[in-house]
Amino acid sequence: MRKVLAIAVLFLGTFFGVPASAAPAPPAPAVGVSAVAPLCSLEEWTVRPLDECIARLAELNPERALCVHAPNPATPDSGFAGWFATKPT
Repeated sequence: MRKVLAIAVLFLGTFFGVPASAAPAPPAPAVGVSAVAPLCSLEEWTVRPLDECIARLAELNPERALCVHAPNPATPDSGFAGWFATKPT
């Protein structure tokens, strides 16, 4: 009887328990970001001039700038795109 009760509790806890968030804690605000001019929201990016929202972004420090690289594009003949890039035989 205890085994059945334990299984029932685990089953109900799995499907009807409180969902836990796997997301990390929100990052701390960056040093040097002014409280007067917060970052632009998604709606502001579409409405405001682009230069205004870009000016609000924080500069990357040199250590972080070394880690940020654009990804190398794959060849167009590989993957799903390769199916369209090859000439039918």
